[in-house]
Amino acid sequence: MTGQKKPRTLLICGAVLLITAGALAVPRGWWYQLGVIISRGWLILLFLIHGSALTAWGFLSLRRTRPAKVHSTVPVAPNQELKPIPSWAIPTGAIAVAAVTWIAALLLQASVPSTGSALQRAELRVSALRTGLSVGAGVGGAFALLLAFRRQQLAERSQQATEYDAGERRFTELYVKAVEHLGSQKGAVRLAGVYALERLAQDNPGQRQNIIDVICGYLRMPYANLDGDESREQAAKGGGVYFADAIPVRGRRQGTATASSLDTKSLDPSERQVRRTAEQLMTRHLRPLTSDGEKNSMFWPGITIDLTEASLVDADFADCELRRAIFIGCNFIDSCFFNNTIFNEDVRFNRAQFHADARFPEARFEGDAHFADARFFRRAEFKGATFASSVRFHRAKIAGTADFSKVSFCGSIWLSPVEAPAGFRFTNARSFGRPRDVSLPPGYAIESTSGRIVSTSAGQAQQATQSEGV
Repeated sequence: MTGQKKPRTLLICGAVLLITAGALAVPRGWWYQLGVIISRGWLILLFLIHGSALTAWGFLSLRRTRPAKVHSTVPVAPNQELKPIPSWAIPTGAIAVAAVTWIAALLLQASVPSTGSALQRAELRVSALRTGLSVGAGVGGAFALLLAFRRQQLAERSQQATEYDAGERRFTELYVKAVEHLGSQKGAVRLAGVYALERLAQDNPGQRQNIIDVICGYLRMPYANLDGDESREQAAKGGGVYFADAIPVRGRRQGTATASSLDTKSLDPSERQVRRTAEQLMTRHLRPLTSDGEKNSMFWPGITIDLTEASLVDADFADCELRRAIFIGCNFIDSCFFNNTIFNEDVRFNRAQFHADARFPEARFEGDAHFADARFFRRAEFKGATFASSVRFHRAKIAGTADFSKVSFCGSIWLSPVEAPAGFRFTNARSFGRPRDVSLPPGYAIESTSGRIVSTSAGQAQQATQSEGV
């Protein structure tokens, strides 16, 4: 039993026991009287119960529809506009106070009875005048109270603006320092910068996308700590591999190195750790659920990532939810994991290079999936994935097996021309609906009745020819 369901079950059991105890404590005569009341006014009780239930249901529904409050350490900007008091307001108020005082005094003087002695009538007139002046003083006090309330509003707004400016300056200072740490030559300092940016983003929801953009920008920087001819000589003396000969740049491989010559161990180990940490911190906040299936309190919804031409050393986007993702020309140095990943919009892997296994099992592509000109140096696994829109793999090269088993295609399919010497696997793969454009590898077709993707004899012969050539 999960941690969230256990307290709920205990709460329900406790409520049932309390209701039962209350029912047993009620005397029998009361139950008889309750039955009589119900028999006489059952219609009123029926409307009362239904009305209460509908009111409670509407109240709970209204609370659920309200946006959740997001914690933020940054003070809120003043959003109340206070207009200046017009110049005629104070003279008009003074005239109004005088008029009210005069009218009150006249009315009270008119109420003085004509009977009685002159001394009594004079005392009554003086009391009426005093009462009228008291009414005027009360009205004047009301106006003074309004002015004091106005001054209090101005003071609170000024304090709020001061706190907001101080919070913005504090955030800017921390942000600048964290970004400066990312430019340090020491790996430990860069790690501190990454953690500082994560803390700022967690405490400032409005700045999360900007901070994610900074982290993505860091991952897009060239993955090397050597540069220039002297660096080449240093790398050669130390037995290391120069960056340009090891990692593809802008989607194309530099020099004469082959895929098997990629030696990431000889690269800067501290930079590798910094990049791995940055990737882990980023993906930690892109998972809506925890490993236990509970709601992730650290999830940042609606985040867009742009990793164009980035070099990722440990890409683990499993169980993540991405609103929009760009991986054009991205270099996945180690195995990448996109298990159960949800892409809410279009995702682009054009010219991406997967130097190890590329795993996309159970992934869901809500928008178009672009893998044009991608290079898979090992296996490409899309087992159980769902392509809700079009999928494009034209001119892609897959060195290992292209596994599309149990894949659901719901839109256009572009899987040709694709170089896959190890062949394709379409076990229980289906195409739903009537896709407008279908371009399958040679030897594969879609059954008109079931929508399954099946191989033909021509395809099997071609696969055998390719295997012999390999």
